[in-house]
Amino acid sequence: MIELLAWGGAMILIVAPFFQDIRLTCFHMIFGLSILTIQAVDQELWNLVLLNICGIIGWSLKFKKEQEIEKARIG
Repeated sequence: MIELLAWGGAMILIVAPFFQDIRLTCFHMIFGLSILTIQAVDQELWNLVLLNICGIIGWSLKFKKEQEIEKARIG
C-alpha cells in the first residue's frame, strides 16, 4: 500500500510544475512531498525524511507568500 502511495506522490511531483497557478503548484508539491515522506519513514531513510520536510517547509512558505500577495492584489 505504501509503495502505491509513493508512486502517486511521485506522479503528483512530476505534474505539479506544469500548473500555471503557483498556488496550485505549491499545494501539489506539499501534498506530493508529504506522501513521499510516508514512504521514507517506512523505509527508515532519514536523510530523505529531512529533505522532504525541508521541501514541505519551503513550499509552505512560498504558498503563504503567494496568499499574501493575492490578498494585497484583491484588497
